[in-house]
Amino acid sequence: MKKIISLLIIMVFFIPSVVKADMGAPVIEPYKLIVTAPEGIDYYYRTGGTDTKKHLNYNDIFEVEYEYKDNGGYVYSIIVEKDVYDTYITSLDGTALVTKELDPTAAKLQMSEKKSGQALVYAKDGVDLLKGPSSAYDKITHIKKGTKLNYTYITGESDSGISYIYVTYNGKNGWLSILNGEVLLKESNIYVFRKDFKTTSCGTIPKNTILKSLYKTDQWSGEELFKYNDCEDLVPVFRSLDVLYIDEEAYITTSKKEFKVYEYAENEGSIVTTIPKDKKFIQYASTFSYGDDDEDIYVEYEGKRGWIKTNINNFETDIDNKVKFTYEFEEEKEEEPLSSEDDKKKEDYEEEVTKSSKKSIDDYVITYCIIGIAISLSTIIIIILINKKRKNKVEKLKEDNSDNIEENKE
Repeated sequence: MKKIISLLIIMVFFIPSVVKADMGAPVIEPYKLIVTAPEGIDYYYRTGGTDTKKHLNYNDIFEVEYEYKDNGGYVYSIIVEKDVYDTYITSLDGTALVTKELDPTAAKLQMSEKKSGQALVYAKDGVDLLKGPSSAYDKITHIKKGTKLNYTYITGESDSGISYIYVTYNGKNGWLSILNGEVLLKESNIYVFRKDFKTTSCGTIPKNTILKSLYKTDQWSGEELFKYNDCEDLVPVFRSLDVLYIDEEAYITTSKKEFKVYEYAENEGSIVTTIPKDKKFIQYASTFSYGDDDEDIYVEYEGKRGWIKTNINNFETDIDNKVKFTYEFEEEKEEEPLSSEDDKKKEDYEEEVTKSSKKSIDDYVITYCIIGIAISLSTIIIIILINKKRKNKVEKLKEDNSDNIEENKE
């Protein structure tokens, strides 16, 4: 029994990641489609690994229960007949929504619930605000990367995966997909880096670094956003053996043998301290192993932290005795999400700045065009006057020469 309890305690160190396993497709709020194509549409029924083509006629109505991306496109799981599953379509062509918009404050919700939090638009090209929690709904407007928002409803469940959130942006209400890391949700988990970790854009995070996450992706993407050296990047944490979740309410554990506590995981580096047999220590994070396999465990004993490599047979965990993990994190002044009114003011300001800049450029161009034209006209007039003066001088010389010739004749 104690071995089972110890195994369960170690599984805690994979929270919140372990709950993501075998979750199936992301949940959506079911919606109904009507066939609008006069010739109807085809759908597929999968059984025994074989897909059988079937047909829906014009004006037939069916329900979509979930959707997911596959090879760049969407697959929509549909319900055509009662108690008949594994039916799907791969396109919405030839169909239309029965209900064009989902207002969660007025509709009867099946897979959505009221829940508030903060979100960050992370997709490079921004995201579309939709009329409902599915790619089938029409676009309301577009939201740029870096926009921070408050959400009030979610589709899915907090413990088994959120797929869409309901937000207000620029006075407009709608739904955002958080799938594929396009929109991140506010998070604050603590992790220790078991090994040197090479990020996509922030260089290498050294082993033993302890960081607190800022945001998280959807649970299927399994990443969290960290800030390191004034740089932010997503790091995979789902079932990671390199980045281990630290339980802030860690368990007190009693050793059944002596442990050497090393500076780094895998018994590397110098020996930090030694935990004698039958002494209590704190276990904060762990790789996960089944049965009697050894694992790396991040521990603290008499104020010193490091790593031991052992298995669950060599210690006993007191499930009723916990201690809070403490660490001095660099405090970040977090910018609050804009309210819809502030967001509108910001957008109006940016629009005004754009117009003002354009007007300034236009005025600049016009001014210098006028100056250029004036200079050109002045130059032409000066040339004409010079030529006229030269012409008069030539005429005068001709007259003088003519007079001289007449005088010589006389």
